[in-house]
Amino acid sequence: MRFISLALLAGLALSFSPTASAACEGDNCSLPDDDTVRALARGVGRIDILLREGAGYCSGFVVAPTIVATSWHCVPGKMQVDGYPTALISGILLDYTAKDGQGAETRYLYFDPRMGSEGFGVSFLQLIDPKAEFEEDRVMTLSAEPREPGQPLAALVHEKGAPMRYVIDGCAVTEKGDAGDDVVLHNCAIGDGAPGAPLLDPDSGEVVAIHLSVGKDGSSRARSAAALLRLLPPSEAK
Repeated sequence: MRFISLALLAGLALSFSPTASAACEGDNCSLPDDDTVRALARGVGRIDILLREGAGYCSGFVVAPTIVATSWHCVPGKMQVDGYPTALISGILLDYTAKDGQGAETRYLYFDPRMGSEGFGVSFLQLIDPKAEFEEDRVMTLSAEPREPGQPLAALVHEKGAPMRYVIDGCAVTEKGDAGDDVVLHNCAIGDGAPGAPLLDPDSGEVVAIHLSVGKDGSSRARSAAALLRLLPPSEAK
């Protein structure tokens, strides 16, 4: 995955175009006019997976100068069938905050099997260009503090490929999961197609968990940022 020609990357750029995403309407097409939220959004992007049969979308966020966190279900999950690769490449579309996609840009990524955990449902993707780094203000801060039921949350999500949406109303921790502090159950109104989105402390802006799946009972599942910190190499953890 890492040794991909620049010509191929250029040819794939159209496949990761913002205009290829799902439609959005009304408030779902833009972020609130809030400088703090928009600053946090710099570190969040749409994970684009170019499959042989089309494109797949998830969410992800920058956790180190060269590393993006997302759901294992997305990468390598969507990239493999019975252990065989079905995807050509993945990338993160940054600054996709409005329907017209103005200012959005793609950074190409590869999956590093040495990092992440299928059991935890978390994977880490690295920039293909070993000399490139994300801008410092895109790297999000991970919080190791445990979350208690009732504590408020917020989320920045790309649902089914749509522009980024900020979720906060009624968003909170509901209970601890069956794996203790590592699993966070929440009721944030996140639709399908957004695994890998960051759940935030709305006061500090720190990432407290990574959203993994929507529960049928109204309580969705996430993995704590403390678990992410343990999975990241010590030199990369922020």
